[in-house]
Amino acid sequence: MTRSFSELSARARETWTDEARHVFAAASTVFQHELDDRASLGLHVRTARRSLALTQPALAELTGLQQSEISRIENGLSNPTLETVLRLARALSMTLTLSPKAAVGVGAESARESARRTSDLRDADVMNAAWN
Repeated sequence: MTRSFSELSARARETWTDEARHVFAAASTVFQHELDDRASLGLHVRTARRSLALTQPALAELTGLQQSEISRIENGLSNPTLETVLRLARALSMTLTLSPKAAVGVGAESARESARRTSDLRDADVMNAAWN
């Protein structure tokens, strides 16, 4: 009898095809990047809020957001909408800027390829491969 989710999932993975393993690994990487990005956003929000000597309740009042949502964002536990991020940025006297991770040239091509592969990965593909 299986005693934990870890044991159950390990047994299930033993039956996966190579394709399923590949899709799972790709999805895991994408998911980890998303978690890292959420944590980074939260750290930026917390740092900016503290540098302005604002409490979470004070920031909530400035933005119209719930204090609990600000806490979740700062702890990387939320997936805020663009509107929410912009509200926070305005209240913290910040701007939202998108900047490349890689330098122009070979690294930029690698970044474009990575973004394309990420966008090609669909939830249905992950679920079908993982459970078949």
